[in-house]
Amino acid sequence: MTATAGTRLAYFGRLEITWDRPHDEPEQWTTDVARWAASLLPLLPQGPVLDLGDGACHVGLLAVAGTRRPLVCLADSEGGEDVALANARRNGLAEQVTVVGVPAATDDRGYALVLGPVGGPVAQIAALRVAARFLGEGGALLLPLTGHPSEDAGLLARAHEHGLTETERRDLESNGAVLFRRSSDVEAGLDDHVVVSTHDSRPPGTVRQGTHAPSRAPSHPPATDDTLEEH
Repeated sequence: MTATAGTRLAYFGRLEITWDRPHDEPEQWTTDVARWAASLLPLLPQGPVLDLGDGACHVGLLAVAGTRRPLVCLADSEGGEDVALANARRNGLAEQVTVVGVPAATDDRGYALVLGPVGGPVAQIAALRVAARFLGEGGALLLPLTGHPSEDAGLLARAHEHGLTETERRDLESNGAVLFRRSSDVEAGLDDHVVVSTHDSRPPGTVRQGTHAPSRAPSHPPATDDTLEEH
């Protein structure tokens, strides 16, 4: 497969991803974030995943690949919607993907997992606000860090203001990420499956629905939203 004019193509985990902006370029550490997200999904309540990356949506796509979990991709920048949908179609995930211009609640359950953007503190603080408003009971926010200690310290302080509690942090290849749960859920013991640790990770706007992708091989078991295929 080839990318269209103005875009680049690379493998991201087992997916083929196109992107047209430098900060959307797939990297090993964001692959680790996506795999961490995928490992969380069977432990979280039923409900959609929201990717706030505003672009290629590659982290969210890799996280839900091989599951039945719906994915909502934020794409409010010019061309972002087309790139996200193209990536969903390219990887046979269009039936699971919706692209929106602004975050919004998709159903009464709220989001089970919000994936924060890779970017500066302004975008990350916005992610905290979205998570505080739209996370469902027992849901989680997975937020990449900036890599700048002073900015990251300020971000963690702001999380408490938005009713979010850090429950795990991982130092990845060239950056890090933090898992947040709603403080009310932590107090109620709804995050018991999360172990607090610091370690390396290795192994409503205009809505446009993705078009149907070609039929995939019937290898998906008829189980829950989060049954993962073998990688």
